[in-house]
Amino acid sequence: MARLTLLQLNDLHGYLEPHPEVFWEGGRPVLREAGGLARIGAYFDDVRREVSHPVLALDCGDTFHGTGPVVQTRGDFLPELLNPLGLEGMTAHWDFAYGPERLQELVGRLDYPLLACNVTDERGQLLFPATRLLERGGLRVGVIGVACPLVGDMGELWGTEHLRVTQGREEVARLVPELRGQGADVVVVADHATCDLVSPKTYQDFLLPIHQEMNRRIGGPTILHLCGNCSDRLRLFVEAGFDAYHFEWQVDARKAVEVVNHEMSLIG
Repeated sequence: MARLTLLQLNDLHGYLEPHPEVFWEGGRPVLREAGGLARIGAYFDDVRREVSHPVLALDCGDTFHGTGPVVQTRGDFLPELLNPLGLEGMTAHWDFAYGPERLQELVGRLDYPLLACNVTDERGQLLFPATRLLERGGLRVGVIGVACPLVGDMGELWGTEHLRVTQGREEVARLVPELRGQGADVVVVADHATCDLVSPKTYQDFLLPIHQEMNRRIGGPTILHLCGNCSDRLRLFVEAGFDAYHFEWQVDARKAVEVVNHEMSLIG
């Protein structure tokens, strides 16, 4: 049986060096060093050496924006640092922040394509290819890219007001059988899924106890940020013990003030 190992990178956000990140281990938060392009590259190389079958590496976006040096240069030096990772494709979110034209310039310097089946211009033309079909070790692998749907909502701030950006569900449903018809043995979706992924019940059952314990152990001011419309779980954030919630544009600020009833600060 043919085998394939998938490696996924996302939310690099321009972190070129290792940096501290919070991990949850043994029921408590632990600060560990993570990230850094050299470390990521070394890990990818280790995996490629350890397995005898093909390895496919994809970047799910939030790559060209984040830290000071990357923002100041509008991502200028990143393509030459990313190419040695041996990636086969990427998709995007904050990568659009310098404007679509600038992103196209940066992608033009990559050794691999940016895929986005859900981003079209005013003429209905795809801004980037939707798919890629690769052959690795006797396996034909179809790759579909889905950019973050919030790209279109940024409008004039990112210069994306003329773009149509969908959730990508209909496009993926259409493209999977198309790729299979072209001979794909397996189809992989590279999706920067910044949407409302966690329901209030899922948050209450699984995340609330963890956040309560985390806030108890930290013992100092804590600010929660969650992407998307979290209006229906604001009381749960209060119950979790957060001092403040940093919300996005989808949350109605006036209603949020009423719901939290001054029991938690709001930042937005």
